[in-house]
Amino acid sequence: MLVGRRLRALCVIGAVALVAGLPGTVARAEPVDEDITCEGPGSDDSSGTFPLDGAQPKHRARDHGGWAPTKWPTGIPNAGDAEQMLYYLTVEDRSVPNYDRRKFRVGGKSGCWINQGPDCCPTREIVLQNQSMTPVTLADKCKVLKGSWTSEYDDTLFDTPRGIDIDHIVPLKAAWNSGASTWDVAKREKFANDISPNTPQLIAVSASSNRSKSDKRPDQWMPQDSARCPYSEAWVAVKSKYGLSVTQDEKNTLTSTLRHC
Repeated sequence: MLVGRRLRALCVIGAVALVAGLPGTVARAEPVDEDITCEGPGSDDSSGTFPLDGAQPKHRARDHGGWAPTKWPTGIPNAGDAEQMLYYLTVEDRSVPNYDRRKFRVGGKSGCWINQGPDCCPTREIVLQNQSMTPVTLADKCKVLKGSWTSEYDDTLFDTPRGIDIDHIVPLKAAWNSGASTWDVAKREKFANDISPNTPQLIAVSASSNRSKSDKRPDQWMPQDSARCPYSEAWVAVKSKYGLSVTQDEKNTLTSTLRHC
């Protein structure tokens, strides 16, 4: 009992309150099993904790060139700002050995997600709640059963979380190769679970598109044409925030894409 209280207190103390209540209605139903990955097969081990340093509003606050997408994470810069950020990123072509997804979890856990926020919910469930286009149905305070999502990578619709992955815009291996290998594990864990308003790192997409992307860079994989601008802008924003480098091919592709946004 005492351990449980301390765990809950840890999440609450470090959290910034979620935006005016997460959308959702509570349903008396049992959770469903889901196929959950992070750039590859893996389990949803959410036993770790990390203070939430910001909550992600459901909608982007900025109008994106007259078009205001609501299915993307917040904090995506416009094309001009992204070009400026990209200009200052270090260009470095390298592949760092010994990547392991467990190095992005304190304690060497194999799953990506931690518990965070006022209710100590897994990161996956928070993103599902925030990015649903309708109020979600919950099995308890965290577990999402129903909602409405559009996978921006391939324009696939979902009304349950089955078939949905939470994608890292900048994959963990790509981050490892561009600077994350030098971080301590706590910073890597935070990167893998960053849902703060100024960091467009996590997005709900179809599992098939996430598997297709895997750990590829923008010069190796891009989503459907209509998503390429916000995807490129988000990629640059994440790399800029964390001081990650880009390869020359990656920079060339991003530069070309942003010029047409």
